[in-house]
Amino acid sequence: MQNVVGQRIAVPSADNGALVMNAVENMMGSNDLTSLRTRERSARPFVVVDRIRRNAETRFLSEEQALQQKVSATEASLRQLQGQNQPQNGSAPVLSKEQQAQIEKFRRDLVQSRSSLRGVQASLREDVERLGTSLAL
Repeated sequence: MQNVVGQRIAVPSADNGALVMNAVENMMGSNDLTSLRTRERSARPFVVVDRIRRNAETRFLSEEQALQQKVSATEASLRQLQGQNQPQNGSAPVLSKEQQAQIEKFRRDLVQSRSSLRGVQASLREDVERLGTSLAL
């Protein structure tokens, strides 16, 4: 029993009544009616989307890998340059003008490489998104 808006209402917990009614209807019904039951969902892959994605990956994969390597190399160079000037006593590192310029160059390269990498990844998704938009329209 459940209290709903001041009234007590019986709520089935296992719903055995529905099970029995469905079993009786199944035994009384014809074979034509029992064949109308829902069928299992079949797996229908998006063949066109998969083909577009594979084509885009072959076009942009090498460029994406090169940019990933450049980002990793730049980050490693930046960490190395910043790490070699760490003083032992915990005070602020002392960098020469040349080292500061090199750090700024690495940071600009890093930002530019990451931006290019995002552009390549957007190009990978562009054809699939275009297809989705045309289907939605």
